[in-house]
Amino acid sequence: MNKTTIRLSEFTQDRLKQIAQRKGLSVSQLINEISLRYIGAEDGARMMTERATRGSKAKALRAMEAIREGSRPPLPEDRPPDAREEHEGPPHETPHARRSSRRPRGRPV
Repeated sequence: MNKTTIRLSEFTQDRLKQIAQRKGLSVSQLINEISLRYIGAEDGARMMTERATRGSKAKALRAMEAIREGSRPPLPEDRPPDAREEHEGPPHETPHARRSSRRPRGRPV
């Protein structure tokens, strides 16, 4: 472990002490934790920027269109239990709706 001296405002130092105490850490451990989180965020942002330069807007738009074309409305069994009880009418007439004859989960028999 290396020793580093940093200059902080009194306010910042006091707040770090309070946060460290609340978390059961030393100020040094807290600063190390904060630093590692920042490094991770910076590395993630750099990686996303690099990946974006290799990406293709046309391919992304084609993929989004394929998803949109394949989208179907949710089935009654896809809804949360409280929404299923409020749903009235026959299930959606799609091949997806006809493939399953099982009862929705979470519903009393």
